[in-house]
Amino acid sequence: DEVHRRLGPFSEGEGAVTARIWRARAAAGARDAALAHKLMEGVPEEGFLPRIARAEIRRAEGDPAAEDAVKGLRAAEDGVRALGRQAASAPWPQAARLLVQLARASRDLGEMRDAGLYARLAVEADPDLADAHRTLAALPGQPFLRLRSAARAIALDPSDGESRRIRDGVRARWKMDGSAGAKPAAPPAR
Repeated sequence: DEVHRRLGPFSEGEGAVTARIWRARAAAGARDAALAHKLMEGVPEEGFLPRIARAEIRRAEGDPAAEDAVKGLRAAEDGVRALGRQAASAPWPQAARLLVQLARASRDLGEMRDAGLYARLAVEADPDLADAHRTLAALPGQPFLRLRSAARAIALDPSDGESRRIRDGVRARWKMDGSAGAKPAAPPAR
C-alpha cells in the first residue's frame, strides 16, 4: 500500500525504526493489530512516536481507554508544536522562557533529545536565566554538563534548592569530592 511504498527506502539505516513505527501506525489505522505489533517488535518504549503508535494499536484492538490516550497524546503534540512556533518567532533573549517551556514539554513527551536541544538553546538565548540552566541540569545526560548547569543556576539564584538537589544527586552518583575528580559509583547490589 501507499505507506509501505513511500517508507520502503527507509527500511534500513538511520530512519529504519521511525519508518517501522509509521508503518505500524498505518497498520493500526487499518485495524491490522497483528502486523502493527510485529512492526513494533524491538522498538524502544520511550519517546512520543512509540507511545502514540502503541496507543493506536490498543485502539485497533478495541481497548476503550486507548482512544482517550491517543487524543491526549495528540493534544500534547499539538501543544508542543504551538509552543515551538511561538519560540521560533520570539526575539532573543525573550525566547528563552518559551524554550524552557518547550524543553519541559518535550521531556514530558519522552523526547529527551529534543528537550536537551531546547534547554541548550534557552541557555544560549539568555545565559542569565536560572530556569534555563536548571532545566538543562534536570535532564538526564552528561554529568559534567548537568553539574555546570546546576552550578550556574545556583550562582544566578542562590536560593535555588532544586538545582542544589540536582547537583548533589549528580555528585553522589559520581562520588565527587571536589578534589579527586569523578569516579562512577558502583552499580546497586541486587
